[in-house]
This record gives sequence, structure tokens and C-alpha cells, in this order.
Amino acid sequence: MRLAKRKAFIFALILVTIVLLLRGDIGSENRTGRTYSLKTHAEIVERIRSALKNRSYRVTISFDSDSTPDKDKLKALVDDLMEQALYESDDPSGGDYIRYQLGGYRMNYKVENGPFKNKIIIRLRPSYYTSRDEEEYVDQMISQIVNELKEELPSDAGDADRIRLVHDYVTGLLDYDMVHKGNRSNHKKTTAYAALKYHRVVCQGYTVLTYRLLKELSVPCRIVTGDAVRDGRSERHAWLIIKLDDSIYCMDPTFDDVDECYDWYLKTQEEFSVDHTPDKRCETFTID
Repeated sequence: MRLAKRKAFIFALILVTIVLLLRGDIGSENRTGRTYSLKTHAEIVERIRSALKNRSYRVTISFDSDSTPDKDKLKALVDDLMEQALYESDDPSGGDYIRYQLGGYRMNYKVENGPFKNKIIIRLRPSYYTSRDEEEYVDQMISQIVNELKEELPSDAGDADRIRLVHDYVTGLLDYDMVHKGNRSNHKKTTAYAALKYHRVVCQGYTVLTYRLLKELSVPCRIVTGDAVRDGRSERHAWLIIKLDDSIYCMDPTFDDVDECYDWYLKTQEEFSVDHTPDKRCETFTID
């Protein structure tokens, strides 16, 4: 009911304008402004999604309103828009790929009172674990790697072949970053960029790169976060769920790489539950 009310609030907007300011090269002061006039909920969500993919550092949403919503309602509105912008799709560089390389966002707003209507201006400042230049590097490398992987696949290859190829490629390429394992401020170690550039990451880096490659090869999958038990200790962890032949399997390329095995390769969720516990948000994940 609350979500429906928030959506109704969005559709009630007379005019929505989204301004995206895109950061130029790292260290450069050059900035480019783009203004879009949007009138539908779908357009707003898609524009925010595009801003996140392009690593836009500021998104401004403005609209006219008969009343002045309070901060909590505006925050709930923005949370809903952001969540929908991160909705899982067939886009390899969208969905979970953005979600797990997004460091959150800050929001502020102001109200410009008018004689008949008030203008509400919401400014969002997303933070990212990678820059636009770094993501361009990732895109170039991914394109090259995917072409190489496709050449290795037989003409009659199925998803099982693609999954095995990606798993072996990632575990062969990467080493676990023990140095930065406990450093929560070094987010770069969790990214596909660090995986491709330095070949040394923590579990999320393994998982994000595996996700991106599988999606590029049209293998349906999701990233799962939660707790995993290793050497008798529980720690925060990331792994994947993958759809294969209408069934859902779990895969943990990090553990397989560290132990040089296939013990966490395409296991059932029941088998994984012995030492992997997903966050509540991930428990209801579905894969189309």
C-alpha cells in the first residue's frame, strides 16, 4: 500500500525535469550538463539508471506540486526510484553490477514557493567504487575477454559449458587480496575494475566479475550477499545464484579459487546452506 501511494505521488507530478551533470576526466574541472523533461514514471527510472551506469556524480529531480511533501516522503520517493533503477534485467552492466559497485547516495532538497504551485528540487549525489574512466576500461576488457571465451566454446555449447568456462577463467585470473581483506574503506578491491586491472580482489570482486561475464554470455544469474563460515569463523561474503536448466544453483568462485577445488561449484541451495547464509533481502531472489 505504501509503495502504491509513493508511485501515485510520482504519477501526480505535473512536470519532472532531471538534470545530469557528468564528471569529466579524473582531476578535470570540465563538466557537461544535460537536462531532460520527463513525464512518466518509467522515463524517470530509466534516466536515473542511465545516470548511475554513466557514473554521473549529480542527479537533480525537480517538479511542481500543489503541496510541500516532507523530507521523509521525499526520501521514500527517492529510495523507491533508486531501487527500481537497480532492478535486475538482461543488461550485463545494470542491475546487480551497479548495485554492488554503488556506495550509496546523499540527498538534499529545497522548495521554491510560487503563487500557485511550489517547485520541489531534489539533488542526489551518488558515490561509486569506480569512476567513469575505470568503467570504460572494464567495458573494453570485457568485450575482449568475451570474444576470446566465445572462440573457446564449441558450436553446440550450452549454458553449462559457458558457466564452467567463466568459472575457470575467473579463478585462473584472480588471487584473493589478503592484504586488504579487512580494510572496509578500500572499496576498489570489491570491483570488476580491480579484478581486471590488478588481478587481486576480495570476494565481491570475484563475484561482480563472474556476474558480468556470465550475463554477457546470456547466462541468467544474481549476486548474493550474506555470511559464510570458513575455518570455523563467520564472515561477510558474496557469491552467485545461477539458473541452469530451469533450476537454481549456487556458485562461490572465491572459495573455489582459494582452495583450488570445485567444492562450491553449481551446488544446490540446500547444499550451500551448510556454510552460506544469504541476507534476508537475497532470500527471495528470483531469476527469469
